[in-house]
Amino acid sequence: MEYKVALADKQFLTHEGIKLQVQNYPNFVLVGSVFTSFDLILLLNNQKIDLLIVDYTLFADDNFNTLKSIKITYPELAIVIITNQTFKNDIKELSKLGIKNIVYKTTDNEELFVACTAALNKKSFYAEEVLELLVNERSTSLTSETPVLTTSEVEIVKKIAAGLTTKEIADQKNISIHTVMTHRKNIFRKIGINNSSELLMFAVRTGMIDSIDYVI
Repeated sequence: MEYKVALADKQFLTHEGIKLQVQNYPNFVLVGSVFTSFDLILLLNNQKIDLLIVDYTLFADDNFNTLKSIKITYPELAIVIITNQTFKNDIKELSKLGIKNIVYKTTDNEELFVACTAALNKKSFYAEEVLELLVNERSTSLTSETPVLTTSEVEIVKKIAAGLTTKEIADQKNISIHTVMTHRKNIFRKIGINNSSELLMFAVRTGMIDSIDYVI
């Protein structure tokens, strides 16, 4: 299946670099690249677009309203945000619009492709820098492949991410605190992490948690 892609970025060098990468992605067809919000609206009105890669600062002070209008007009359009930097409040606003794929312009070719593929499959993907900004703690090492967790372990990951204590998790699942602690140790061992902040970043990045609201 071919995906029609549009790129909107006002910075020439990053624009040309991203355009070159996208043209080399399998099943991606770049049907338009623009430098202004006006040209982007024209492109969207005249082309069937599956994926939009856009720097949201393109819309100046009206960025979120413009993105909201685009989302309403083209509800099936997948969007990946590319940016030099972002802020926690901006991420929150983007999340409210259903835009949950954000990478920095310092990203590599592979990460951009993963973000684009995730957006097309209606999954979230946040660059490491974005996750670090949200949890305010640097990640150590996350494994490149998602380890196999049991159904109970996945459920406990979600409850930990939601801020529940060990006792609260035990009460909800009607199991002992010792059993919850054992699950927790096994999860940390499988993922290769040491604390809840790293677990949260792992869960958001791998799509185990659908909403960034867990950390906003």
